[in-house]
Amino acid sequence: MAKFGHSTTGAEVVEHLRDMVKGKTGMIINTETAYSLAAGAPACILLAGRSLPKIQPVIDRISGAYPDVENRFLPLDLGSQNAVREAAASINESVQSVDILINNAAIMGGPFAKTADGIEDQFGTNHIGHFLLTNLIMEKLTAGQGARIVNLSSSGH
Repeated sequence: MAKFGHSTTGAEVVEHLRDMVKGKTGMIINTETAYSLAAGAPACILLAGRSLPKIQPVIDRISGAYPDVENRFLPLDLGSQNAVREAAASINESVQSVDILINNAAIMGGPFAKTADGIEDQFGTNHIGHFLLTNLIMEKLTAGQGARIVNLSSSGH
């Protein structure tokens, strides 16, 4: 198995793991990672984010470059447990399995704030949101064979 580090790109990972990506369903919370994953020919990519207008250019880019890859927008605000529960319910209703979950959204460096649930904003978004989502779709992750959960960060957080 290749060793990946803090400077490894999504494209490098997908190139190395192409056979594990092809024909699978991936759920991603990062637009550039989604484009890298699309190069591996998955059957479907669920692109999660707070705003369709921000995600639409990525959907269009993937559709143009990889027309055989189905990609869908999934509304998700990791800072809101209600929004995470709604996104998880949508996933649980709409796909048979999730083979690849890439948790890659984060906030950092803003002024002190709390989520709607009363949790410090960075912790609530960067940790609790991903943890809750992963657990709420666990049945879909275990429905396939050999699902992968990838938790990413940056050197900034």
